[in-house]
Formats: sequence, C-alpha cells, structure tokens
Amino acid sequence: MLKFFQKFIFKKFVLIVGDNGVRLTLFEKGLPIETIEVGGVHDDNIGDVASLLRKYAKVPVYIFSDVSEQSFKHITIPSTNPIVIKKLLTRRIERDFKKGDLHSYYPFKDKDDTDKNSSHYIIVNVARIPPLSEWLEYLKNVPNTIDAVYVSPIELHNLPHDLETHLKKKGKAVPASRWKMLVIQSKIGGFRIIVTKDDQVIFSRMLNFEEELDAEYVETLKNQIIGTVEY
Repeated sequence: MLKFFQKFIFKKFVLIVGDNGVRLTLFEKGLPIETIEVGGVHDDNIGDVASLLRKYAKVPVYIFSDVSEQSFKHITIPSTNPIVIKKLLTRRIERDFKKGDLHSYYPFKDKDDTDKNSSHYIIVNVARIPPLSEWLEYLKNVPNTIDAVYVSPIELHNLPHDLETHLKKKGKAVPASRWKMLVIQSKIGGFRIIVTKDDQVIFSRMLNFEEELDAEYVETLKNQIIGTVEY
C-alpha cells in the first residue's frame, strides 16, 4: 500500500514513531536525503525537527507508527453485503475501542472458511496515547500537512515474501507454509512480532527492552515467540 502511493510523490517526509524515539527522513524520488533522530517532543534537539519541516513547508508528512499500543482483532461478519458490513464494523469499533483512537479495517480472505454467507475482517486500532499522540499534536504547529498514518505491521507484510525470494536466488530452500512469523528489531521501537496467514497480517505485538539485551531478555523474547505460536 505505502510503496504504491509513494511512487507518485517525488518529495515527502516520513516520520517513524516508535516507543523509544522518532526518525524524520526527507525523501526525494524514493531516496533518503536528510534524516534527524530525536528521543521525543521534549528532546533537546527538537528544534532541528521543526527547522527541517519548515524548510520544506509544502512537503507532506507520512507517519509510520511502530508503537506498542496497537492491536489487531480478527472478526467474522455474518453478511457479504458491503453496506451491512460497514455498519457492523463501525459498531464494533465504537464498542471495543476508544473514540479518539486511530482505527481502520481490511478484509481477510480465510481459505479455511467454507461459509459463503460471512465475511472476515481485521480491525486495526492504534491507541491515541504518547508518544504517537504527542507527535500528532506537535505537527499541528508546523505548516506541513499530514497526508496519512500507516501502521508498521501492515506495511511490512510483504517482507517475509521478499526475504524468501532473496533466499531462493541464493539457492537456499524455503519451506512452504501458509503461516509465517517475522521478528524484526527497530532502533527506535523494539522487537516487533508479525504473524501472517496467506500473506495477510493477522496478529502483531511489540516487545521493548530498556536496557541491553541480556540473557534474561533473550529468554523473555523466546517465550513470547513460543507463546505467539501457541496462540
């Protein structure tokens, strides 16, 4: 999704928001031109972020959310009517999540389900709390427009396939599987676990370690991965 739209925008800012900081990068024709990293809106170098944004005041900002407070809920709608589906999804979001949160949904094609009278969807909810909420407020004070907010697990759903393709080119066999799990570490986020089924994101969670990754944290990460598989 993100890759497709970015092809038509020659210059843009991408603001990656993680639990441990943010990275603002100016892209021109798909290439990174300038990057600034800060710990948060109260960082001593926050002025550098404002200066770069105002220098290119007409360049839009795309927020890439990689925070831990986000959830993915797989639900079944007993209908195939688009109007009914939208109403039921809206009611479910209003019931299960806070009004100020950022939320969306996308269809999930479950090959295991033979019921042709129902539809599967994944509801995505990102809590409007710090640090993401702080940056949304901060960006109100700069002239740049926020064109979209993306969620990291969804935008990374093709990465396992890309990695497999790379391995195949290297002559390494990749076991065929409908279920895949990607564990990726981000400098400003943490350890992101992404689970896909038939190349569709169905679940994700984030683990943060404030200190260096020692033996105890490695054991915790291992147990979380095992727990995700069991889940």
